[in-house]
Amino acid sequence: MKRLEYVWGRRAGFNCKPFSFDDLLVWIENLGAIPLQDRTVKVTTFLFYRDKKFILYNTGANPLELLLSLGHEAGHLALGHYETGELLPHAPSLWARNGLEKDAGIVGFLCWLPTPEFERILQKTEPHPEVLANELATCDSEWPFLLKASEARLRIWRGLRKISKHRHSFFD
Repeated sequence: MKRLEYVWGRRAGFNCKPFSFDDLLVWIENLGAIPLQDRTVKVTTFLFYRDKKFILYNTGANPLELLLSLGHEAGHLALGHYETGELLPHAPSLWARNGLEKDAGIVGFLCWLPTPEFERILQKTEPHPEVLANELATCDSEWPFLLKASEARLRIWRGLRKISKHRHSFFD
């Protein structure tokens, strides 16, 4: 993730600021794919057609789910998963806990709630999923999905902190 922060943090604001829907569409284009609105797809989907990459998305989806799934696909693009041929066209798995899907999912969650913003929220609340979800709730939030997203974001934050602490102790 540090490489993505270094490369895309300056250009697109990755893990620096919360991405809007429009920010994600621009980032996807900058990563070499064409985002296309398609009201017939149930979930955001990646596909190849005539040597071009497309991300199909439905604006009728839950706004948070749409943001996370677009960020997830941007993650696959930024991490080069489609370039290596390791990843076949698929529907995103936002909740994966290992492999390429997990890595792309982390990117999606960092697009939604970047670390500086997340830590700012944690300064005034406890790191508990319900408390975080309550802090993040808006009029377009669907509580069960927001709670699940908050649980995942807390897990990501703890995992990235553990990696960072381990890396620092290894080099000390």
